[in-house]
Amino acid sequence: WAILRAFSEQLGMRLAYGSASISEGVKNTALNTFLLFYYNVVLGLSGTLSGAAILLALLVDAVTDPLVGSLSDNLHSRWGRRHPFMYASALPMGVSFWLLFNPPQGLGSTGLFVWFVSFAVLVRIAMALYSIPSNSMVAELTPSYDERTSLVSWRFFFGWAGGITIAQVGYRVFFASRPDFSDGRLDAAAYGGFALVCAIMIVLAILVCSLGTHRLIPSLKQPPNPTPFTLN
Repeated sequence: WAILRAFSEQLGMRLAYGSASISEGVKNTALNTFLLFYYNVVLGLSGTLSGAAILLALLVDAVTDPLVGSLSDNLHSRWGRRHPFMYASALPMGVSFWLLFNPPQGLGSTGLFVWFVSFAVLVRIAMALYSIPSNSMVAELTPSYDERTSLVSWRFFFGWAGGITIAQVGYRVFFASRPDFSDGRLDAAAYGGFALVCAIMIVLAILVCSLGTHRLIPSLKQPPNPTPFTLN
């Protein structure tokens, strides 16, 4: 029984940690495949402004990623260094993702651009709050190189599975061709439901990983002298 229990605990930990990447797979696939098309072709925002919005979000990402990493490395709390950020990211990530695909009508080009930039930035910040700490946790779960490699492979698998799944849901369900739209991607009304499914999958993946690894907090390895983030 002890062996069986140990095996089930290890499997549960791998599933919980690996499932973390479902959120990243869903987010990346949805944004890379549908977001630019939605704003540029469906909503009519110019290619220049659409591209600029994505660029600005990526530039913010370049700053927030190392900052979140540093904050997470140096945090001291009863929930450890990683989990407070992971829990805090779930709701903002789901809400900002849904709002990104649901701009109000009548905004005009300037308003639509501001909406695009604002929520694209919020999505990336929220994902950084989750993905940076959860990815960093792999080195703290086990001292074994082989075990860490195995855990990373689980994350790659779940990330790939999440991306493939949401792509199929998008093309076969929400954006499937129908009599009124030969190309379902042109139906602006379909994006709200699609974004809702994405948001639910993302939030659930974050919570499954966070809750599934919560019991491991006391055993996570702590570095002796974390280095604060600087611009030097």
